[in-house]
Amino acid sequence: MPTRSDDLERKRVSAQSAFGKISKAWLLSEEQALALSGTAPETTEKDQLERLTCIISVYACLQEYFSPEIADQWVQLKNDGPLFEGERPIDTMIEGGADQIREIETYLKALLQGL
Repeated sequence: MPTRSDDLERKRVSAQSAFGKISKAWLLSEEQALALSGTAPETTEKDQLERLTCIISVYACLQEYFSPEIADQWVQLKNDGPLFEGERPIDTMIEGGADQIREIETYLKALLQGL
């Protein structure tokens, strides 16, 4: 019978695989990908999984809201929205970490709901 630890590991591997594909779609450098994914030594596996899950959700929201071309470019484009203040979303996600990634996820989900 699989343990909770086995389940967490399976989810982590799946999330890392999805993140690799997202990193390519978003044209992230290796440095950007590492910073965005939260691979710092002090980051727990659970925290990294939560972070990756939010990034996957951001990606899915973008794919649903925009055309494929814009969806993949969106993180690289300067944005005047209140969460970004003229900066690129990717830069704010890296700088703001998990909290900013969650804020962007919430923002995009609200857009999808027409709020």
